[in-house]
Amino acid sequence: MSKRAVVVVDLQNEYFPSGKLPLAGIEDAVANAARVIAAARSNGDPVIHVRHEFTAPDTPFFVPGTEGFRGRKARRFIPPLRPSKASRSS
Repeated sequence: MSKRAVVVVDLQNEYFPSGKLPLAGIEDAVANAARVIAAARSNGDPVIHVRHEFTAPDTPFFVPGTEGFRGRKARRFIPPLRPSKASRSS
């Protein structure tokens, strides 16, 4: 078993131009992440996706069920995964 893993954090729609926290260069970053993920998978290395999720009623972003929460725009580069963790303790 390999001692390597790829951890992918926050490829969520909030960071795209239509989101609440747009980042310059996000499309290039996602495309690069897709290449790294593909290489890791082809080598049999685990890929771990981390997605922010805030459930408090006054939260302005990363609210489950909203467009910004989803990773739909990144999915054109990276296949979707379903694991979710709603608490901050780990």
